[in-house]
Amino acid sequence: MTSITGYAEMLQDEQLGELTDAQHRVLDAIDRNSERLTVLANDLLALARLDQGPVLLDHLDVDLGSVVLDARTALQALIDDRALTVTFEVPDTPLVIQGDAQHLERMVANLLTNALKFTEDGGWVRCTLTRVADRALLEVSDNGIGIPEAEQGELFTRFFRSSSGRERAPGSGLGLNIVQSIAHNHGGTVAFTSSDGGGSTFVVDLPVDLPVDLPH
Repeated sequence: MTSITGYAEMLQDEQLGELTDAQHRVLDAIDRNSERLTVLANDLLALARLDQGPVLLDHLDVDLGSVVLDARTALQALIDDRALTVTFEVPDTPLVIQGDAQHLERMVANLLTNALKFTEDGGWVRCTLTRVADRALLEVSDNGIGIPEAEQGELFTRFFRSSSGRERAPGSGLGLNIVQSIAHNHGGTVAFTSSDGGGSTFVVDLPVDLPVDLPH
């Protein structure tokens, strides 16, 4: 996919000669679809690693507040491109768990990307991180298009995309499955509430003290 994208960019930059408008449109389509396939391949590789179960030796002290802020930085261009009110709230002091920082950032980013994608301009997206007793609670909520009630039971199924989501934007249908897999690999859970046209709220519940036995 890197090779295809690279050659497409060479053609788009007209390094090999001037292009017509029609040729530019075709190359734009090649570029878009190459990007989608790259995202799909990366998602499948991530799931393959997560399916192997938690590797406790890879779990280090991770400040979840820093993870949330890193995810915000990674998505800042997407946030700036939208007319949304996007807010973040993290504790003033570190909220440290045992985990994999890269996976945890991906989990946060997936939830935020969905919220941004499926909320109309003029709406809002909120991301909050709090500690309740020995649990860390990450909540991502929005007032977007929501998920039809009849489809909510399949939401974390691989490759599943809600009817409202398919109409709104392309995707692999793996994002929420990855979120759930990362949460489980950190001894946590994911819950959500949503209604068609009424927005969605996802809550990831993670232990501050990593349990000895994690679900596979």
